Amino acid sequence: MKKERESGIELYKVIAIFLIVLSHVIQTLTEPNYVLGIGEGTFINIATATRDLDVLLLALFRICGALGNNMFFICSAWFLVNSKKMSLKKVIHMILDVWIINMIVFLGLHAIGIQFQISDTVRTFFPTTFANNWYITCYLLFYLIHPFLNRMLEQLKISEHFALTSFLFMIYFIIPVLPLEEINLFFANELVIFLATYVIVSFIKIYKNEWTENLKLNKGILFVSIVSYVALILSVDYLGLRTNYFLNRLVRWNMNNSLFMFLIAFSSFNMMKKKKFINRTINYFSSLSLLVYIFHENLAFRRYFRPVIEFSILRRFGIEHAFICAVFMAVSLAILSFIISAVYKIFFTKIVSKLSSIISRNIQTLWKKYERLVIEE
Repeated sequence: MKKERESGIELYKVIAIFLIVLSHVIQTLTEPNYVLGIGEGTFINIATATRDLDVLLLALFRICGALGNNMFFICSAWFLVNSKKMSLKKVIHMILDVWIINMIVFLGLHAIGIQFQISDTVRTFFPTTFANNWYITCYLLFYLIHPFLNRMLEQLKISEHFALTSFLFMIYFIIPVLPLEEINLFFANELVIFLATYVIVSFIKIYKNEWTENLKLNKGILFVSIVSYVALILSVDYLGLRTNYFLNRLVRWNMNNSLFMFLIAFSSFNMMKKKKFINRTINYFSSLSLLVYIFHENLAFRRYFRPVIEFSILRRFGIEHAFICAVFMAVSLAILSFIISAVYKIFFTKIVSKLSSIISRNIQTLWKKYERLVIEE
């Protein structure tokens, strides 16, 4: 009988996916979409300092996507630290889920008369290659190499692992807090940030696990991180109204290697993993989180359909209620995505699982032949 997962961590993942949905809804309202002719004067500008409370709230909560990404990855990293191998079937399963869902949404929208640009049509047929859902492509790359990374980290002495952890934490999480013009310093990209986060998480789990068990410490880190982030954005807004240097920097710290989001995600993870209970409903919703991510942030849906709905609702209720509209739309989209994901899971999961098994076995067979050909030669 399959062991039930602890629901504290599963609830943590459900919260993470809602934060990501909320961020994507805000992103749609606050960035141009030239495919649909949404340019200057149509979308809400949250980069510029403002006295409008709704715009300021949108700017504050736009970073929820980075927070959700950190929550998901830290959760995965924690358990992968002790992993000795990767599952090719899991990789194939994720790739197939992404491709099938892309096709379902693309064909569905095409059937109701939506016309797509040729470039987006091509991207839809190769969603993982073109990173239509960047997190999934990046995570798959990381997942494929994590067993080798674990073996390398195991060879490090504690002092060496600590030095590497400190160095990566400094250049990829602390330095980016500074209000500099350039934000992607030291060749920072999504995969590099994943690798840096993993090294940090692995050091703490292996050598300083007592930090994660200290509830008082983690509550303190969570509180200070939230207050610091809010204070930073309010200060930048205040300064932006008075000096040009900070005028357009309200979302300057909206990035996946945000120090504050990392600390909030890690401290809250440590708190949630201490909650020992099992709730099958929470666990079921958590099992749908990947599908929810793929459905709601599908390229065709987010670029050709979701903006039309969101701006229609915004026009109906007025920009003065933009934040409330965003929350309402995020809740509605999350519920709809969970329902669609549940239906997909009923009808497609078994088929995808069988296909994944067949494809992975064939790939492994071919790899063994290639391996013998090269190594024995």
